[in-house]
Amino acid sequence: MSALHRYLSNLRRFISSCDGKMAKLLLSMSNVPAEIKKGVIASSIKRDPVIRACRQYFSEPWMSIIAYHVSSVANYHMGNGRDAFELANEAARRTYNLMRDKTPPHSHNVAPNWYLPIVNCVITQVRLAAYEADRASKGNKNQRAAFNLIRDFLTACNKKEKNQSPQRSLKMGMLFVVNHLFKICFRINLLRNTSNLRASIQGAAPPLENFPKSQTVTYKFYVGRLLMMEEKYAEAEEALDFAFKHCHIAAKRNKMRVLQFLIPVKLLLKKTPHPRLLQKYPFPQFQAVIQAVRKGDLKAYNRELERHEDFFVQTGVFLVMEKLKKFVYRNLVKKVLNYVKTDDSQPNKSRVYLTTLKSASEPEKKREKREKEREREREREKKRERKREKEREKERKRERKREKERERERKREKERERKRRRD
Repeated sequence: MSALHRYLSNLRRFISSCDGKMAKLLLSMSNVPAEIKKGVIASSIKRDPVIRACRQYFSEPWMSIIAYHVSSVANYHMGNGRDAFELANEAARRTYNLMRDKTPPHSHNVAPNWYLPIVNCVITQVRLAAYEADRASKGNKNQRAAFNLIRDFLTACNKKEKNQSPQRSLKMGMLFVVNHLFKICFRINLLRNTSNLRASIQGAAPPLENFPKSQTVTYKFYVGRLLMMEEKYAEAEEALDFAFKHCHIAAKRNKMRVLQFLIPVKLLLKKTPHPRLLQKYPFPQFQAVIQAVRKGDLKAYNRELERHEDFFVQTGVFLVMEKLKKFVYRNLVKKVLNYVKTDDSQPNKSRVYLTTLKSASEPEKKREKREKEREREREREKKRERKREKEREKERKRERKREKERERERKREKERERKRRRD
């Protein structure tokens, strides 16, 4: 039996048992041994051989859906983006018709929406194939077409179903459909469409806690980014913080993607990330700016902002980072105030001279050196004052001694005077 036939045989077993999760793993090729995957891809580049093979294992509509999808995956892995996208479109249209017109057969102990993981896999292939096709053509026409096609699935998921709880209905597919649309919107700048997508989740979808955690994390990540753009920073922090805390512990790359937006939002809300966090997830671009803000070093802040401008612009946080300048000024003013209070050379504590401002804003090491020199001068002055005080004390002792001597001399004089009178 060829690799393709073994692959289709396993896939039929999972679809017959209504095991959508295992079928999705096979369709995405993520749970297929390397040698079988290689054989399937080699046998599936041409559409017709795959269709003939699928006829032996499946009936419509699964036969067409699987044949077009597998052929699309094979072309995608071979770098044929245009063919992969066309085949993925055909698979998606047939999947949409399946969702719109009828529910696939299932047993009584299996939810009617058991095939939603397969729908998710088909939509994922449409999106990835569109990326590959546009990468070759250097445009975004295919991604726009993919957006319109995937958006239709939102309507199919939201159709009315009799006698079905939300957890067993097609509404459980709304969140992953919206997540795919979010990814395309952010990639080709279709952000004007995102408000309707958020409204569909808030209005028609089941509560977020009913969805898989991975889908909820993705949704919160994109919603947090949108709220940040709308300058709703407290709500953005809440959404991004949820995405970071509930992201899989082993997904370090995804956690760092969340932190790219969470750190600037927290800084704008006067919350500095803990040093251990920046040590575990290093962001030298943010660390340099954080140090400049903390020290009130305006020159260093401007330098670091210009130095990492490309990173901040590409990430989409440049405007947020620019707003941190007010905190630089605030910390600079605090430093000037503390400097004036501790500087004994300032004749008027209610005024700030330009030399004082310059001294307070100079580099940390230079300022520390100047402070140490002043401290040493104060110590020397205290020693001189103690020495003068000792001299004054000695002089007072000598004066008391002389006073006692004069007192004794007066007594002797009085004694002599009395003696002369008696004589």
